[in-house]
Amino acid sequence: MHCEHDESRWNVLQSLVTECGLVFPFEKTCFICDRPIKLSLDSENRLHAEGEAAVEFADGNKLYFYQNVPLPEKYGTVSPEQWQAQWIPEEPSDKVRQVLEQVIRSHTSGQ
Repeated sequence: MHCEHDESRWNVLQSLVTECGLVFPFEKTCFICDRPIKLSLDSENRLHAEGEAAVEFADGNKLYFYQNVPLPEKYGTVSPEQWQAQWIPEEPSDKVRQVLEQVIRSHTSGQ
C-alpha cells in the first residue's frame, strides 16, 4: 500500500495473521489460540469423537464432543458403549444429559 509503517510491528502483525488460528482482541487483553492439530468430524460435519478428543491442540489441551455437543472429559475419554446410566441424574447440563440418555438407550436396546 506504500505507506509509512513500523517494520517490526508490521512483521508481528503479519505473523499473527498467518501463523495463529484465532485472535480475540479486547480493550486491554488479547487471547491468541493456535490452530488445532486434530479435528474430528462425523459424516454431518459436526465435531465428534468417541472415547477420545475431537479437538486437540499442540500444548496438550483437548476438547470432547459427541455430535457437536461439548462433553466433559470424564465422558469424552470413555467409549459410548461404556457410558453409565447413573451418570444421567448427576449431570448438570441438559444437552449432555440428553446425549447420555440417547446413547445409553441405543446401546441397551441393541441398536
